[in-house]
Amino acid sequence: GRSDLDRAARAAQLDQLVLVVDGYVSDQALIVAGDLNLDWDNPKDRELLFDFRDRLGLVRAENGVQAEKGWPVLDYIFFRSGKHTILTVARSGEERTFVSDGMPLSDHPALFARFNIR
Repeated sequence: GRSDLDRAARAAQLDQLVLVVDGYVSDQALIVAGDLNLDWDNPKDRELLFDFRDRLGLVRAENGVQAEKGWPVLDYIFFRSGKHTILTVARSGEERTFVSDGMPLSDHPALFARFNIR
């Protein structure tokens, strides 16, 4: 949903993720990917997304345009390097081969990011 109650539930879920990550991998490399149901085009959703990103020191792996078919941007891949590991994005985008009979396998684009790890 898009209501303020839905957004509050998502904010609480993101808070839980931040607490767990901070408790277990505060100085380690991290990749967080998934359907966060935060609409990039909605300023309130984007504010939640940026707060989550900033609290964990993450960078978005995709270069803005997420998919070629005009999908709404609800899915994200974030990452950060760690104390002993450097992550860089080698390539990211939409994997367009995940189809059956010419139709996507999901109602979301199949995003990917390939990382160089050093």
